[in-house]
Amino acid sequence: MENYAFSSDEPAKFVQLKILLICFLFISTSSVIGFNILFLSKINNINHENYGFIFELIVLLLLILIFFIIQTSPLNPKNYLIINMGMILWIVSGTIDFMDELFQQPLWLSVWGEDLLRSVGMVLCIIGLGRLVKSVKRYICDIKKLAIYDELTELPNRRFFNSVLSNYKNRILTIIILDLDYFKRINDTYGHEKGDTVLQEFGQILADKNLPNAMSARLGGEEFAVFIDTQDLSSVENYISSLLESSRSIKIHKDTHLTVSAGIALKQQHESTHNAMKRADHALYRAKTNGRNRHEWSIDK
Repeated sequence: MENYAFSSDEPAKFVQLKILLICFLFISTSSVIGFNILFLSKINNINHENYGFIFELIVLLLLILIFFIIQTSPLNPKNYLIINMGMILWIVSGTIDFMDELFQQPLWLSVWGEDLLRSVGMVLCIIGLGRLVKSVKRYICDIKKLAIYDELTELPNRRFFNSVLSNYKNRILTIIILDLDYFKRINDTYGHEKGDTVLQEFGQILADKNLPNAMSARLGGEEFAVFIDTQDLSSVENYISSLLESSRSIKIHKDTHLTVSAGIALKQQHESTHNAMKRADHALYRAKTNGRNRHEWSIDK
């Protein structure tokens, strides 16, 4: 993700690139200053009321300051190169502009050299900044995705699930908590890579079977949750039966397949979502106690 916009580390080649560009800036500006001093005539009758050269110097120093600030910014190599090349050309143009206040420059240098370098430099900076803005947008989108989705299963995480569920405070709805049976045994016997695969496959089944009025999420570990904006018990029964049946198609090893236990609670209108989740969790515990590979309804409120 960091390759979109930023690079937190600096490999040797990137450090060498920075040194090369700084040297190039120094050589370029020194060449402009040396050329003016050695080969051009100094303006003798400078109007002391004309402070243009002071403002030109301030602009030049600000451009140089921006250039060195960029050196400390964690840009990725492409954005860094484009922006810095633009800044170098802009600084060289500013140097020519400043020297033009002190020396009689030829037309090709004061007009074509200065204006052309400034224009190209600005264009490169605009391109680099445009790339940077797009990169930052992608970077922010990825951060938002990581904040609300589980990376492994690509389902919403516990925080996002609870946030959405909190919008249904005064609604009657169904909450289901699911737990993969003997998941620790799967990890211990076949390894965590196999366990991750099982979680991904079950997450995909949840996503495929998600109803228009429902939301599925991974709460953490091998525990998942679903809430359905309905109080139709028969439709919930059909949904959970189909879900548990599909889960048994996930192969663990040879003739061993996954089973899932579930606890279901019908949240009442004035009941807190926290209490309804707690009741669903108790129902899940009963499903585990009664042999797993089944679902149980909450019988208490």
